[in-house]
Amino acid sequence: MELLSRLFTMTAFFMAGLAAPSMAQELNRTQYLYPARFQCGASIEEFQEGVVNGRHATVISVYNPSDKPVTLEKSVARGLPFQRSEAVTKHQEDSIAGLSAIEIECDEIRMMLPQSMTAQFRSGFLRLLSDTALTVVVTYSSRPGDGGVSTIDVETVQGIEITRERNPEPPPPKVPMCDPSSAESCGNGGKCVRRPETDQTYCECRDGFAGPLCEANLRPLRKRLNASPAEFPTLRLPEPERTGSRSRSLVIDVDLDSQCAWEETLPIDRAGVAQLMVGTGGGGTGDGWTLELTDPDGAPHALSPPFTDDEALNEMPSVAWRVSFDVTGAWTAAISSPAGCAPGEKGFFGLHLTPDPDQADAGTGLYAYPNRLDLVEDQPVFLAAYAYDLTAFPDSVLPENGPAPDPSFLSAPEALPAVVEEATLTVRQPDGTLLAPQPMQDNGAVGDGAPADGIFGGPIAVPEPGIYTALVEIAGERDDGTPFRRSLEIAVPVAQRSISIDRTATFVDGGPSGRRLRVLVPIEIVGDVTEDDVNDSEYFVASEIWGEDQDGRRLPVAWSGSLRVPFIGPVADGPVVSQTEVDLDGQWISNLRFLGHDIKRLFFERTRIHETDTGIPISVIPVGEQEEISLSEDAEAWLASQNDGFVDPLDDREMTEGASPEFLAELADLAAAGVLLSEGRIVTVHGWCGRFDDWNGESFGGAARHLPFAAWYTGREDIDFGGGAPTIRPAQIRVNTMADDLAAFINDPSRTVPVAAVVGYNQGGVALLHMMANTWTGLDNAFEAVENEIVGAYLPAQAHAGPFHGTGFMSFGPIRRLVAEAVRADQYDCTFGQYPVRLAPIGSSFHMSSIPAGAKRKMQVYRQHHTSRKFKRRWCKFGRSTLIISGTDDGFVDFERQDHRAELKRSEAESEENFCELQDAPGELCAGQLFSALEPYLGTPTGVVEPEARNRDRCFAGRMRHGVITGPISGSEGADHTAFCRATFMGLIDFGADC
Repeated sequence: MELLSRLFTMTAFFMAGLAAPSMAQELNRTQYLYPARFQCGASIEEFQEGVVNGRHATVISVYNPSDKPVTLEKSVARGLPFQRSEAVTKHQEDSIAGLSAIEIECDEIRMMLPQSMTAQFRSGFLRLLSDTALTVVVTYSSRPGDGGVSTIDVETVQGIEITRERNPEPPPPKVPMCDPSSAESCGNGGKCVRRPETDQTYCECRDGFAGPLCEANLRPLRKRLNASPAEFPTLRLPEPERTGSRSRSLVIDVDLDSQCAWEETLPIDRAGVAQLMVGTGGGGTGDGWTLELTDPDGAPHALSPPFTDDEALNEMPSVAWRVSFDVTGAWTAAISSPAGCAPGEKGFFGLHLTPDPDQADAGTGLYAYPNRLDLVEDQPVFLAAYAYDLTAFPDSVLPENGPAPDPSFLSAPEALPAVVEEATLTVRQPDGTLLAPQPMQDNGAVGDGAPADGIFGGPIAVPEPGIYTALVEIAGERDDGTPFRRSLEIAVPVAQRSISIDRTATFVDGGPSGRRLRVLVPIEIVGDVTEDDVNDSEYFVASEIWGEDQDGRRLPVAWSGSLRVPFIGPVADGPVVSQTEVDLDGQWISNLRFLGHDIKRLFFERTRIHETDTGIPISVIPVGEQEEISLSEDAEAWLASQNDGFVDPLDDREMTEGASPEFLAELADLAAAGVLLSEGRIVTVHGWCGRFDDWNGESFGGAARHLPFAAWYTGREDIDFGGGAPTIRPAQIRVNTMADDLAAFINDPSRTVPVAAVVGYNQGGVALLHMMANTWTGLDNAFEAVENEIVGAYLPAQAHAGPFHGTGFMSFGPIRRLVAEAVRADQYDCTFGQYPVRLAPIGSSFHMSSIPAGAKRKMQVYRQHHTSRKFKRRWCKFGRSTLIISGTDDGFVDFERQDHRAELKRSEAESEENFCELQDAPGELCAGQLFSALEPYLGTPTGVVEPEARNRDRCFAGRMRHGVITGPISGSEGADHTAFCRATFMGLIDFGADC
C-alpha cells in the first residue's frame, strides 16, 4: 500500500537525519525542475480553453543519462483565465532505471487531476523534479475535430536548477504545556511531568486522562466534521423499513404437560433440508428429552442421530437434528421425557430453513421493523411485519460469483399480500416484564401501511427509555395452500426525552472562527431532565447545509456533524436559551464560487440530534423542511471574503475535520526524536463478547510491542468484569464510552513510544471507527512527512465488527429469549437485553449515517460473513469493504448504503485451505493472525524494507488454526490463493499489484 511505502521512506529519512546532523547542515541540495507543457483532450472553443476546435494530445519522454536509478517527483500545475491558478496536485513518485527512459501521456496526466476534471480538454504544466539532470522531450499533436490534417511538434524542455538547504533552521521551541515548578499548573489535582525525549511537558491527571490542563481533558477533543454534498445520500438517516430484520426460522415455547409430553403442528412450506433444535432453559440437561416427527399423512419420520450444538446458545443445553423434509404440509412435532420431568418444566423447539440452492422454492420469510426512527420514550411506536418470498428476495449476503452483493439485499423485501392469516406481537419491557401477546392488524391504522396490503402492525408502549424486545409470529397459507409459520425477535431501543430542536427560535450564526462559521442550533430542554443533566451530556448533531446563490438557485454546500455538548447562553440579542452548534469550513463556499455560484444565504435541512448511548435521533427536522440561518454582518462579510480557489477535500484535512489540536504536533516530535514507527506499539481492542485472554497477550506470545486495551480496564470500579472471571466483556460499556477510553489510552503522553497500529474486533471495531470519526488521537498524524503529508500512523488500524448478538436465529444461537420464561437473562454473558444498541440493526444504521467517508478511508474496515451449515460458524470468510458489518443468513440484515463493492471477494472453494472453522470465539484467530501479519513488517529494527521486498507479492494462504498462518507464497505461483489473499487480515500489508 502506498501509505506503508511512505512510512518506510519516512523512517529512512529520520534515520538519515539523526545519523549525521553536522553533515546535513553543511550540504545544500540541488534539484532539477522540468516544467513540461501539456494539452490533452477535445476542445470546442466554448469554455475559455485557449485553443481552437480540435483534438489535442501530448506525450512527455524522459531519459535518464546516468547509469544509476533516478527518483522522479511528478505534479501538475494549471493556470486559469483572469489571473487565477489552481492548487498544485499531490506529488507522485516514479523511478527511472539507469540509461533508461519512460513516457508520460495524457491518460496518466488525467489520473493526477481531480476526477471531476478528467473528461474535458485540459492544459497545464507537468512538473518533473529530480536530483539528477535528465533529458525531457515533449511531443504535441493535434487535428481538427471534424478530421482533416494532423499536426505534430517536438520540443525539448530545459531543466531549472533549484538549490535548497538540506536542513533549515529548526523551529523555535514550543511553549511548555504546563509548569513543573507549580503545583497548580495543571489544576484538578494533576501533576506536571516533563518528557525527557522532547523536553516537552504534559499534565498527568487523576482520572487517567492527560493533556494541556486536567479540566480540559474531562472531555476528549472532538473533530468538527464536514463532508462533501456527494456524501449526502450515505449520511442521511435510512428509511424505517430499511432497518428491519429477517427470519426464515420458527421458535416455539415447550411446556411439558403432566405426562411430561408436548405436541405441536409444524407447518413446512418448503421441501428440503432444515435444522431442528430442542433445548431446555430451566437449568436441566435435556438429555432425557426425545423428539418424534410425523409427516402430513401420519407416518413417522426417522431422524438421524442428534448432535449437541456446543456453540449455539452459549452453553444452553440443547440437542439438534438435521432433517430432510420430503413433502410440504402440516407435520407434527412431539417431545416427551420418559424419565420424568419437574413440574412446569419448560424449553423451546426451533426450526430453521437451511438455504439450499438446489431448491427452486426457497420458502417464506418474515420481515419486521419499527415504523419510526426517532424512538423516544412516551410516544407512539408501531412494529410492522409481513411475509415475503425467500426465492424472490434471498437473504444470502454474498453472491456465488461477482464482487457485488445481491441488489435485493440492499432494500426491504416486498410483502406477500393475502397470505398471512394471523400475526401476534409479544413485548418484553426493559425491566424484564413480559406483556401478554396481542394480535397485529392489517387495517392501515397501526403503522402497517395501507389496508389489506399484507403488512401487519401492532403498537409498542414505550413509557420509559431502554431496550424493548419484540417477538413477532406470523402464520398463514401461501397461494398454493401450503401452510407456513415464522417468528422473529427484534430489539427496539428507546431513548430518553431530553432535548429537541426548537423550531420556534431562530438559527443564527455564532460568528466566524478561523476558517469556519459557527452556526447555533436552538434546542429546547424537554422531559424529566434539568439543565445540568443536559450540560453533562454529549449529543451528535448533524445537518445538511444548503445555499442560495446570486441567481436564487438552491445548492448543496456541505454536510456538518460532530459530537457536541449543549450549553446555556444568549442567542444574538434574544433571551438566554439552550443551544448547540455545527460549523462550516469556508473552503466549501470557495469551491462553489470557483464554479460560478456566489452564495448569499444559508439553510439547514435534515438537521438531527442523536443520543450518543444508542445513536437514536431524538429530534429531527422533517425531510423537505428548511431552516434559514440568520446571518450577522460579520457572517455576511465572511461569506463574501471566501476566495474562489477550488480545493479537493481529500487534500485538505481541515476542510473535513477542522483544525488539528496542538498535541498532535507533540506526537510528531517523538518521530523527530528518533522514535520510529517500527518501534511503535500495537494495540488490540477486544469485542463485546470477546475472550479477554485472546486480546491480552496469550496469542501474541508476550510481545513487548503489544499493548492490550483490555488490561487498561483492570481495577476500574465502574465496570462489571463478570464476577472476577479472567474475561472482560464490555457488556456494560457503551460504544462511545469505549471509544473515548481508547482515545485516552492512545493519547497518553507518558508513553514515550507512540501507538502505531490498532485493531478492534466486534464492539472494539465499532468503537475504533467511532473514535477515528469523531476524536483527535495520535493515530491521525503521529508522523508527518515534508509538506505536512500524512504518512499514516493509522495505516494498520482495522475495525472488525460483527457478528451481532441477539437478533434473528443464527444457528439458534441468540435464543436466550423471552419465549421461554425459565431462561434467566442473567444466566448468559451476552444476553439479548444487554448488548450495546449500536450493534443492533437499528443502532448501527444510525451510527453509519454519522461517519463520513474520510474517516473510513483512514482504516481497513472489514466485514465478516459466516454460514450456519453444520451448525458451525465459519468465521474466516473476510472481504474488504468500507462496510462495518454485513448481514448474515441468521434472520436479519444490516447492509448499509456504503461503498461495499470494492474488492469484496468470496472464497472460490469451500475447503479448509480457503477458510477455517472454529468451534471457539473467533478472537483467538483474529488476534494471532493480526500479530503474525504485522510482526515481520513493523518489527523491522530500522523500519526500512528494500523496494524489491516491499513491492513483492506477499500473499499468505494455507490452513489457519488458532492464529497460525502457514506460508508466505508468491502471487506468481498460481491464482488459487488470490481470492483468499484479499479476503483476510493481510489487507494490512502491501501485497503489490499482482495480488
